[in-house]
Amino acid sequence: MVKLAVWPALFRLVRPHHWVKNLLLLVPLMTSHRVADLVAVSNELRAIAAMCFIASAVYIVNDVFDLASDRLHRTKRWRPIASGEVSIRAATILAIALTLAGGLLAASLPRVFLVWTGIYVVVASLYSLRLKRLPIVDVLALAFLYTVRVLLGAAAIAVPPSAWLLLFVLALFLSLALLKRYVELDEAERRNADVGPGRGYRVSDRHGIGWFGAVSGALALLVIVFYVDGSEAATYYSAPAVLWGLVPCLGYWLGRAWLVAWRGNMHADPIVYALRDPISYAVVAAMAGLTYLAL
Repeated sequence: MVKLAVWPALFRLVRPHHWVKNLLLLVPLMTSHRVADLVAVSNELRAIAAMCFIASAVYIVNDVFDLASDRLHRTKRWRPIASGEVSIRAATILAIALTLAGGLLAASLPRVFLVWTGIYVVVASLYSLRLKRLPIVDVLALAFLYTVRVLLGAAAIAVPPSAWLLLFVLALFLSLALLKRYVELDEAERRNADVGPGRGYRVSDRHGIGWFGAVSGALALLVIVFYVDGSEAATYYSAPAVLWGLVPCLGYWLGRAWLVAWRGNMHADPIVYALRDPISYAVVAAMAGLTYLAL
């Protein structure tokens, strides 16, 4: 029987604030203009629930493997397992339960969804065990995992994913992954400390990572430009020229995020920053409005 006092720690262990990432599964539903298709919507909701469970299980496994290094980290030592609030046994049982729940939901969807789910678990596990210690490979792996979410969303409703969309997501989230690494290195430099165990970067890599991240963000904007200027946009939108407005909106958000990071005010996790930032919600609303007008 789990003690009542442990439940808050178990809740933090699954990192529910990261579930917002799984909203990426809805992107193929919107880009294929099937938001009024109740069957497709039902499939996507089951897919999102499956990914929430499975991703949380992967986070728990990651925390178990990183226990030693987390206990030496300035902030990660307060994570439920590292701090001793949750035992490894309890964490393992929870991870198994989440995996089974996610697997059952995934099995109710098209088979290709199950295949991509397996790929996600393998790459995420490799990331926890090895890839996170390899410079540049780690951020490429993170960007790939975000892209897999879009592929999962497409698989759930059996629509072919757009190459433009995949390239855009890969470039955008590569920029955000590099932003996260930049913040870690910048914080280490400000504290006159090293990066910490389990990372392949040096504090001196900070500027290179920053420029690489900015270029990746610019590439995401360039993908939008080529898509709108091409013939494919006219196939799906009656007023594709309206989509040009996405470029300054996203460009402003990315530029502002990097500026906040360069000033040393960025949260350690850019996703958490976006969730707490009213301007981020305004930019998303503006981009959604422009997309609707283009239709």
